[in-house]
Amino acid sequence: MLTLARLQAVEQDRLVLASGTEVPSAWSLVVPPTRGQDVVAETPGLADARGLVPVGETFRSTTYDDVHVVGAAAAVDLPWTTAQPGASPLGSGFPVETQARTATADVAAMLRRRVFRLTPAE
Repeated sequence: MLTLARLQAVEQDRLVLASGTEVPSAWSLVVPPTRGQDVVAETPGLADARGLVPVGETFRSTTYDDVHVVGAAAAVDLPWTTAQPGASPLGSGFPVETQARTATADVAAMLRRRVFRLTPAE
């Protein structure tokens, strides 16, 4: 397995790395680094260097209290390390569904607190 390599070209029978090294290959799986969307990366203070949004346990942005992020856009701390920094299965179906349930519960709790603050005391 080759990790953290930059590709210059993919040819029929080899990969050519940016360093000029040629790697013979009849079949390759190339996974680009995870990067966020430009609109997220361009929002001041919202994203990290990769364009992903740092979040807490409830998937609320660590910068903006009214922003929740789930799935591939969320920069979560993983309890393990991988050969490729930032590589994780957290953008797949089940984890995203679990994240969404957690974020939704947090949004509902936030809305309940706002409603209760606005209700006059009896």
